[in-house]
Amino acid sequence: MLTLALSLAHSVKFATMMHDAVQTYLESHDLGSFNIQAIALEGQGMVEERVSKLYDQLVGREEWVRALKMADAVFLATHSQGCVVSTQLLARMLDQGLITGTQTHLCVLSLALALSYCAASP
Repeated sequence: MLTLALSLAHSVKFATMMHDAVQTYLESHDLGSFNIQAIALEGQGMVEERVSKLYDQLVGREEWVRALKMADAVFLATHSQGCVVSTQLLARMLDQGLITGTQTHLCVLSLALALSYCAASP
């Protein structure tokens, strides 16, 4: 299994929390031991720019590519702009064959808050 977190400042925290949550769930349900790898990706910029940066980070580490290709499940944890980035990164990983949707369970946890601002005109 693989936990993947995308964020500017919280990716290590998100990856660790997702790893711990999955591990706790597996242990509490007596599902045996699994090799769970946490990957924290960080990058700034506009959405397309971030997707490219994060994808390059990911494929730049052979052990991460190997873990993705062997994973039974991939969990992505994101917030804010990372929600949009994660869906595009996931699409790119599927398109490039890093993960196979028919063989890998996919889970995306996205925390986003939409705010609307309404100003009265004078």
